[in-house]
Amino acid sequence: MIALPACPVQLRISSSPAHLPMVRSAVDKVCEMMGFDPAAAAQVVLSVDEALSNVIRHAYALRQDQPIEVTLEPLEDPPGLRVQLRDAGRAVDPRILEPADPDQEPVPGGMGLLIIRQCMDEMTYQPLPEGGALLTLFKRLDSQKGNQAMNYESYKSPVRAVRREGPATVVEVAGDVDLNRSQDFQAALLSVMEPPPQQVVVDLTAVPYMDSSGVASLVKLLSRCRRQNIPLALAGLNERVRSVFQVTRLDTVFDIFPSPREALAH
Repeated sequence: MIALPACPVQLRISSSPAHLPMVRSAVDKVCEMMGFDPAAAAQVVLSVDEALSNVIRHAYALRQDQPIEVTLEPLEDPPGLRVQLRDAGRAVDPRILEPADPDQEPVPGGMGLLIIRQCMDEMTYQPLPEGGALLTLFKRLDSQKGNQAMNYESYKSPVRAVRREGPATVVEVAGDVDLNRSQDFQAALLSVMEPPPQQVVVDLTAVPYMDSSGVASLVKLLSRCRRQNIPLALAGLNERVRSVFQVTRLDTVFDIFPSPREALAH
């Protein structure tokens, strides 16, 4: 394990979703330097991303010019990484911070907390007397709950192509799918339903990273397909993306195939 500086790594960003890839990259690098295996590091990255997305959405109501402080602090006893997110937005009653029930029918929203609680060893939320809140996450160095590496790119819409394969419509997705791109992702997915296709296959082969906002868009597409009795399949998920579906138990709800070819042949 590489020795880290005695002082924590501190980041100060504004509440713009465009800053999420930079924070993910910093968290990933700190985890690598501490000796987290790629699987556990991926879960820390995902959890911090979900927490930041919640701050942007709920504490700041999508305002993009508000302050967020991120502190990454390696600890020796117990060995692990403590992550603190401080904001100055609207705090909530900690008692209402309950994650989505994975045993219920999936609905958009609430999956971020479920992911954080499943992936991290500790989570505490503290409203601050001066306003805002402090969220603290902790991951033990010996925890093994995760997945693997990532790639970042800046196209706004992740949907690169929509093509016909016989009676099916195949939607090709590429790049990270996070809060910064989820609105365009959802709009592009739902546009595929007009006019209604006979079958939809979403090809995620070129997606290195997806958070709960991307999953929520797929849940909306699934609901639309079910109402219209149209089969929907997901294909080509890497281990990191698949882990988000496993954590939320949505791998038992969606039809998931190793490749688009296998999805089309089903």
